[in-house]
Amino acid sequence: MSRVLISTRTGVWILLSLLTGTCAMFYASVIGGNLAVAGVTGACTGAVLIGFEIYIVQGRPGPVLRRAPFPLFAAVTVVIWAMVIALALVAVPNLIGLTAYGAAVDESSFWQDFVYSFAVALAFNIVARTSSLVGHRVLANFLLGRYYRPLKEQRVFLFLDLKDSTLMAEQFGDIRVQTYIARFFADIAAPIARFGGETHRYIGDEIVVTWKLADAVEDARCIRCVMAIDELAARRAHWFEKHFGVAPGYRIGMHGGEVVVGEVGDGKREIVYFGGTINIAARLCQACKTLDRHFLVTESLLARIRLPENVELRHVGAIELAGIGEPVAVAEPLVRDAAPAKASRTHT
Repeated sequence: MSRVLISTRTGVWILLSLLTGTCAMFYASVIGGNLAVAGVTGACTGAVLIGFEIYIVQGRPGPVLRRAPFPLFAAVTVVIWAMVIALALVAVPNLIGLTAYGAAVDESSFWQDFVYSFAVALAFNIVARTSSLVGHRVLANFLLGRYYRPLKEQRVFLFLDLKDSTLMAEQFGDIRVQTYIARFFADIAAPIARFGGETHRYIGDEIVVTWKLADAVEDARCIRCVMAIDELAARRAHWFEKHFGVAPGYRIGMHGGEVVVGEVGDGKREIVYFGGTINIAARLCQACKTLDRHFLVTESLLARIRLPENVELRHVGAIELAGIGEPVAVAEPLVRDAAPAKASRTHT
């Protein structure tokens, strides 16, 4: 799984670096500059900027920056990008020993190049920052108009609900509890992204995550995602107890099947999901409280998944769910040990 993600990131990095080199060559062709120098300079600049975005901002060092107030986050990245562009415009042509401009544009200055380069980089930065607000998949779907007309899709939904947040609000106040919720959701964003999940919505103390069904069942990604969240919560328990007086507890419900996806709204547009699949997942999260369970998954979804070797199932049986016409057969995946294992068997 990690190799796939590394390969995808590397592919995006190379593709966007080449795209910035192409933009630089277009600029050089307009002003009569040296295409080779422009292409190399643009590609090198893009490689550093895109690498910074993918491996720093979106990587392990990134949480401190991403959790900053959005105006500060955006300002810091813009300043860093400007510094990289300025350094590249001076250093790269000298390093490759070529002249940047033809005789027709000897008057062309560093500032002319910087303004163009920064404008292109700023466009990329705006897209990146917008993506961080709405999610890159959501942004791509809006731009492509994928769900302008409703579509049917096979999807998996995960509902995670934090325990006792209402009681904590009464004890510690709404602002402190909101800080606690925000920090926990920020923490689990990393394992969700690592296993290909898409954060669909935050609803108070609840988070909704979705995958395309084929992606979710591949290598048991949706199950492994929950295992990774549990491991992270265990590692971070002491920190939360120190800062908030309590370690996060939560319940998770999961189901997969057909849903209808479409855009709604006018002044504020949103991609929404309709259908029994998402309702069952939500009701399973609620049923965890009634049945005193941590994680409930429908048997119909588990039948599609090759479970990791260290995961066993505690079969709960068919249960009644509010608003669902027929009983739903569910089970609770349990981890036998903490060691990661390869997917090796199909649930039966």
